[in-house]
Amino acid sequence: MRWNVKGKAALLIAAIMLITMLSGCSTRENEAAKQIENYMKEQEQLAKSYINIDIEKLDAQNAMNTIQELASEKYKGRKTGTVENEMALEYIEKQFRAMGLKKPESLDDFRQCFYQPVTLLKDTPRLGLLEQDGKTIKDFEYPKNFAFRVLSDSTQDISINAPMHIMNSAAEINDARFSQQEVLLFPIEAQGRSSAFMLMREMYHTKAAAIILEVDVSSENRKNSDLLVYSLNNRSWGPYYKPVISVDTDTFLALEQAAAEQKMINIQCSYEEKERYKTANLVGYIPGSDKELKDQYIIVGGHMDHVGDNMNGTYNAGAFDNASGTAAMMEIARVISESTNRPKKSLVFIAFNGEEHGLMGSEYYVSAPVFPLKNSVMINLDMIGSSAILPLSVAVNRGHVADLRSEFLELAKALEIDALEDNNISSDHFYFGEKSVPTVMLTHMDVRNGYHSPNDTLEDVDQKRLSEAIELVLHYIDKKAY
Repeated sequence: MRWNVKGKAALLIAAIMLITMLSGCSTRENEAAKQIENYMKEQEQLAKSYINIDIEKLDAQNAMNTIQELASEKYKGRKTGTVENEMALEYIEKQFRAMGLKKPESLDDFRQCFYQPVTLLKDTPRLGLLEQDGKTIKDFEYPKNFAFRVLSDSTQDISINAPMHIMNSAAEINDARFSQQEVLLFPIEAQGRSSAFMLMREMYHTKAAAIILEVDVSSENRKNSDLLVYSLNNRSWGPYYKPVISVDTDTFLALEQAAAEQKMINIQCSYEEKERYKTANLVGYIPGSDKELKDQYIIVGGHMDHVGDNMNGTYNAGAFDNASGTAAMMEIARVISESTNRPKKSLVFIAFNGEEHGLMGSEYYVSAPVFPLKNSVMINLDMIGSSAILPLSVAVNRGHVADLRSEFLELAKALEIDALEDNNISSDHFYFGEKSVPTVMLTHMDVRNGYHSPNDTLEDVDQKRLSEAIELVLHYIDKKAY
């Protein structure tokens, strides 16, 4: 049995108290108290210390520079299926090579190639108001005023000119009045507990052309300060779907007024779908030095993709989501590769692709693991270092093995990092957890400051909180890999 620090301290205190009681000497009481105090200080310092990793090599500014690079216009939001995503892969691959990571024998260089469906905009989506004669009254701004949640199963060139109908509840969708092509306007109060998916499924069986959902971006109760730009991968919506669009409250009020005046709405979106697009995860590793322990693996991963270009001169930079996690993973790899001591266990570093399309890259890795999953633990870094002052969420999906989460919470406490236990956060750790691999996700759950919008820039990342998350992972590796 391994005694923890508190157990050892309690035993020492009891022994010293017994000696003191037997001696009856005040001088010895003072000496005993000093011994206890010194012992506790030593144990506290030991819990915070890095024994094997040279923590002085950690350079949080280097990680910030990586975020700035990946969030730059050169990569235009790193959407899977684009030239810019490929360029980001090449950049990360170059960094893997420069820091001396090893290429897995089973891979072509660092690339684990796989195929996934992608949906790409051809031009900027349009939403506007028309007079009955077709004359344009007003155009709204994408993605500031509106954003597509889902597109269409029947065409890759959406073109809708239709009247609008204001809905009072989800129950109205199947009303016979919607036998013509109308666009259904759902104010927040009419949405009730129905999700966008539920409303779309009901609407699909009518002749209604599309649904528009009001989103109050200014509300203190909502999670986002901007409308969310989605990857537009329609796979999760099933085989049948019609357009679903989110709009901010001011835009929705303008649409309501136009509907009351019997104006028309115009919706335009041109896109292409590729059912099998070849892309890749990047996998590098530091082999373990111990003959027996080298076949145990600590995986540190983060997704490098985001939601791409808006085709109107703006793009969704994805600095916080998730250039931050990618940069942290790379900085952890660099620090360890440059430290004198070599880990006994093998350390695996993965830049996942396709996360924004539904965890595609991590799903593929778990289906075709480069290293045995049964000997692995997985640490997922997704949105770390928020500019908002938030605790670090240490999370697993509900029902998955939580042992690793408990260990990280203890380590965070020792390092005096503000952290909290969290559940049910889906990201690239999910499929690992489904295979009973011990997993943990580290995230600062800040989704109010530009998340999935052009406003997610370097200003969304705080260097101190980014550094704390990196230190926590290095501390775990220092205790467990050597």
